[in-house]
Amino acid sequence: MAASLKGKTAKNAQAYLLLKADAGQIPLRHNCVSFVIATPPYLGAKRFRRGDYCTGDLELYRAQISRFLTEAVRIVEPYRHIVLISRRPPVWKSRGARTIIFHLLQKRIVRGCWTHKYIRSIEFQTHYMDVKAFPSWWALPIKLYRTLLDRYSQPGETVAHVFSGSGNSCIAALEMGRKPVLIDLHYHRRIRRRLNKRIQFQR
Repeated sequence: MAASLKGKTAKNAQAYLLLKADAGQIPLRHNCVSFVIATPPYLGAKRFRRGDYCTGDLELYRAQISRFLTEAVRIVEPYRHIVLISRRPPVWKSRGARTIIFHLLQKRIVRGCWTHKYIRSIEFQTHYMDVKAFPSWWALPIKLYRTLLDRYSQPGETVAHVFSGSGNSCIAALEMGRKPVLIDLHYHRRIRRRLNKRIQFQR
């Protein structure tokens, strides 16, 4: 059953919606979000919980991404955008910023069916963030998510982040007046603890 976009996440708060869900079966209604951000693990990435999108098999990875994109197209509004991080890992250097690439997609009708259309790739030079609640890996910075949200959404709109990781996109969305929906299968408890603590601290 599709989830409502109303749901308490902290005591007496409705700041965001966090769903434990597989990216290939997103429990949201059709056309209910204005923008989708997707940051699945890179091809061949290693995680504490190995499985799902953590695979070095290119064909399996492509099939998994295809399942996700079908769902992303279903939940995003017509002609709105999806940004999907590249399957290639960032360029590692001893110091300085990393190169992060997103693919910009748009929901369009092709041969009578709604699908995603590749628009272009977007490249960022950025530093990762060290997040205490997620000690084993670095997170994309809040500033990067602010840039994406500013380009492809408007204040008051509902935005979804699939594979939501550290929750930095939620922090950016709340600061910019968006309504964030976070979808993650493995890290939802850590995300909730971190975000609720931050929201309560800011009150």
